[in-house]
Amino acid sequence: MINYYLFGESTITCSSLGWGTNYNSSHSLNLVETGKMAALRHTRVDYLNIEYQELYHENISLLLKMINWSNEKKVQLIFVTLPAFESYRNNLNSNQLNFTIDEIKKIVSKYKNCSYFNFIADTNFVAQDFYDGDHLSEIGAKKISTIINSKIMTLPSNEQKLKF
Repeated sequence: MINYYLFGESTITCSSLGWGTNYNSSHSLNLVETGKMAALRHTRVDYLNIEYQELYHENISLLLKMINWSNEKKVQLIFVTLPAFESYRNNLNSNQLNFTIDEIKKIVSKYKNCSYFNFIADTNFVAQDFYDGDHLSEIGAKKISTIINSKIMTLPSNEQKLKF
C-alpha cells in the first residue's frame, strides 16, 4: 500500500486481458538454482503416509465434484502439466511425480469431459522460455498458450465427446 499511495506504483501484475507481467524474461533468475530449490519445496517425502493420503482423498473428492458438475453443464475440463526447466524436473521425486501423473490419467480415462496434456518435458521449450526453474517467462507463456489453444481446437466438441 505504501508503494501504491506514496510512490504511485501499481501492485497489479497483469494486463487488462489477464496476461501476467511478473515473470519477465529480462529479469529471469538462475534456472539451475531456482529449479533445485522449487523441486525441493514441492517434494513430499511422506506422500504415501496416512495423513497425506487423507488430504489427497479429500482433494480428489473435491476435484470429482467439480468434474461431475462440469459434466452436468456439458463443460470440458483440461488438465495441464506445464513445462518446467530440467533442473526442476531432475530434482523432483520421480515416484511422487509419476503417482500424480498416473492419478490424473486415471481420472481423465473415467470422465469423457476431461482431457490431460503433459508438457513438463516438452522439448519445444528452451532456457529463454523460463523465468525460473518452474515458471515460464512471457516468451514461454505465449508459446504454451498457442500450443494449448491448438490442442483445444482439436478436441471434439462437447456434443461429440459427451454421451448424454
